[in-house]
Order: sequence, then C-alpha cells, then structure tokens
Amino acid sequence: MAHKLTWGAILALYVCFCTAQDMPKGMKTKAEPSATEASAVSEAFDKVKALAGEWEAPYDGKIMKDSFRVVSGGSAVLHTESWNGSTQGAVSLIYPNGNELWFDHYCDLENQPRFTAHPQTNSDVVVFELRDITNLRSPDAEYFHRGTFHFLDRNHHIQDWQLFKDGKQEEILRLDFKRTK
Repeated sequence: MAHKLTWGAILALYVCFCTAQDMPKGMKTKAEPSATEASAVSEAFDKVKALAGEWEAPYDGKIMKDSFRVVSGGSAVLHTESWNGSTQGAVSLIYPNGNELWFDHYCDLENQPRFTAHPQTNSDVVVFELRDITNLRSPDAEYFHRGTFHFLDRNHHIQDWQLFKDGKQEEILRLDFKRTK
C-alpha cells in the first residue's frame, strides 16, 4: 500500500508541475512570423530606432517636441512628446511583437490607444492602426485612431495622426518633424 501511495504522490506532483507550466488564463501566444514578415517588421523597427534623438514640428502656432530613445537592450523605443516644452505630454513605447510592430500610447487626452503596424509595401511608411483603447470616457470622446510615419531622411520625418471624435474622423494632425539633436 505504501508503494502505491508513493507512486500516487509522484503522479500528483507530476500533474501539478505540468499544470503549473501552462500559460496564465487568457494569455495567447503569437505564431512565429514568416521570414518575410520578420524582415519587414525588423526593417520598420530599425527605421523607428533611427529616430533616436530630439525633434520639433510646428503646428497651429505651437511647437511639438518629440524625443525618441532606444531602451531595454534595443528591444523597444521610448517616445515622449510635449507642446511648447510643457511637462504635460504623452509617452509611448514602440516594440516588435511577432509579425507586428506595436505602439502603446499614453495620451494627454487621458486614454491609451494601442496600435499595430503591419508590413507595408513602401518601406518608408509605417502605418499604425488602432488595436484597442483603454480609458475612453465615452464612445464620443476624442482619441487617436491611426498614426502614419513617413520617413523622409535621417533628419526629417512626418507624422500624420487621425483624430476621432463622436465616432468619426475630426481631423488629421500633420506634424512635419526636423531633428534638433
């Protein structure tokens, strides 16, 4: 009888160990990207990493100041922005995730749109489409629905941000950035 209990205890421990190795509930894995997808994501991410530095863009009588910094061992880019040098602004993190490039934005509109870029045929353009959003006060509240980066050269890029309000496009903010550092 003691021998059966020992094997039963071993079996119970084995089942517990195997079950503990399962992913947390709701967590999903991403399929491995194809070589073409991985190359396109890597190329887009390299373009974003090349933005490392300080940037300014005039808009509606104000100056948007952007900063990009490669962080986390080169696996992400920290993006900060402010108007006219104000401490009030937004923070974003841009990073590859499987066959996609993700852009998580903590907006000064007090919501958090999260975007996904898929590989484009034009490698000088990266389009970030809304994946989901948190803390949207109401369906009519303002939020950014899409962002498009146009990489012109090492010291010049354009960002087009599609602003939605009342469930429809309100305007597109075109920010023509020049490198300052």
